[in-house]
Amino acid sequence: MVVEWKAVQAAMFAYEREVNERMCCLKGNEHQKVHTKNGLVCSCFMEKSLVCTPHNGRVYCTTGRLPGLNGNSPLEITEGGVVSYKSYYKKRHGIDLRHEEETLFAARQLFTVRNALQKSRHKDKETSSSAGVELPSELCFIIMSPVSISTFYSFSFVPSIMHRIESWNIALNLKKMHLCHSMPNGNVPAMKVLEAITTKKCVEKFHLESFETLGDSFLKYAATQQLFKTLQDQHEGILSPKREKIISNDSLCRLGCNCNLPGFIRNEPFEPKTWIVPGDRSSSFKLEEEVLLDERKMYIRGKRVIKKKVVADVVEALIGVFLSEGGELAALSFMRWIGISVDFVNTPYTRALTLHPEKYVNIQYFESLLNYSFRDVSLLVEAITHGSYMLPEIPKCYQRLEFLGDAVLDYMITVHLYNKYPGMSPGMLTDLRSASVNNDCYAQSAVKCDLHKHILHGSHDLHRAIVTTVHEFDQLSLKTTFGWESETSFPKVSECSFCNFILLACSLLFVWGYYCK
Repeated sequence: MVVEWKAVQAAMFAYEREVNERMCCLKGNEHQKVHTKNGLVCSCFMEKSLVCTPHNGRVYCTTGRLPGLNGNSPLEITEGGVVSYKSYYKKRHGIDLRHEEETLFAARQLFTVRNALQKSRHKDKETSSSAGVELPSELCFIIMSPVSISTFYSFSFVPSIMHRIESWNIALNLKKMHLCHSMPNGNVPAMKVLEAITTKKCVEKFHLESFETLGDSFLKYAATQQLFKTLQDQHEGILSPKREKIISNDSLCRLGCNCNLPGFIRNEPFEPKTWIVPGDRSSSFKLEEEVLLDERKMYIRGKRVIKKKVVADVVEALIGVFLSEGGELAALSFMRWIGISVDFVNTPYTRALTLHPEKYVNIQYFESLLNYSFRDVSLLVEAITHGSYMLPEIPKCYQRLEFLGDAVLDYMITVHLYNKYPGMSPGMLTDLRSASVNNDCYAQSAVKCDLHKHILHGSHDLHRAIVTTVHEFDQLSLKTTFGWESETSFPKVSECSFCNFILLACSLLFVWGYYCK
């Protein structure tokens, strides 16, 4: 790295120094002096310097002398015609050039400092701000010298670079907060945490939506299996509202606020004009002290309003980050820290045993289809039993298993799409998941495997619906639609796909293998 020490020293240039100091030529030539607003200085101070022209309030960066041009040289004006520089300044600004014989200097107006972090940054067309101008030195007040325009161009990226570093530190602090309350998660990069706390409004190259989709499906799955195993005597009508209470935006927002997450969320684009330089001790703003959960202190600049859904989305995105980078245990650890108590500890599934299950279901057919031998066939009976087929020997129907299977399938398909297509946009990921996790796909898979022939029910309406569905299926080409554009309303069969879920001790790989057949 090469340090331009002259430019560094120029930043401390005190123009209250004696005039004879400013007259010293950097190039060893003491005879080339020009008049400026600072007084008489060597021309080398003007050749590459930051100057201000008080007559129009603009700031320029000079690039060098223009030999052969002075105040009496001709100037082509936009209105047409040719006048001298001296006449132009007299007519346009009411200024009389006193040293018109001095050489003019080439300069360019400073460019606007932009947000270099935005996703789409198109180069602006050539404007007057980047066009070259010719300046008489006597109209210029030297601010810094020497300094090149390329140096200023490099400086224009400093606010964006510093903002990214500050944002990274915010994500790192959030990660450290979690480390203090749970198992080690050193494998979770701070940049991934930063992605999870960055909303789409920041208009940057990354945002939380992909992690949010992943975290949402895992949260639904984790909450579902927790309720399924702890409330074994409750039916689906009671379990669904309880799950909604856990995973709702209101609940997630409340938990996130309890852990001070809103203060870490990045929800607006970076604006260089309002950027505060680190270490600025001016009295224009004050920092407020706030104590975090672990009694550590944090200093904040103020308060802002963030919608509930944004906080909830960030919670889901952080779950997705810990799941993607650290696995399910890391995700569960973060969920416990946030206030969601779930676990994957296997709990025996108690139920009334069905006597002679072979009387109700073709066990050999299902075991051949799944390539699996059931340890408890009564669960298979429960999975294919409709609510209209309630007998003393079969006290439960498919609804509880449907409640569980729906969440598992949603989670597995989301993980599959997320891992197989890492560059996929969040919108496309959501669309593909919706197209895969729907009743039409389930019904077509069921009819393809003849599962509809084994459903236990006592409903004439359901029987007619199944007959109609099978007929429509025969006319439908799976290769062209596969559930995307089907106009047929198929009965739900997701419960049939997951009758073996409990028996396999929550083995997701087995269920996924069956679903992909």
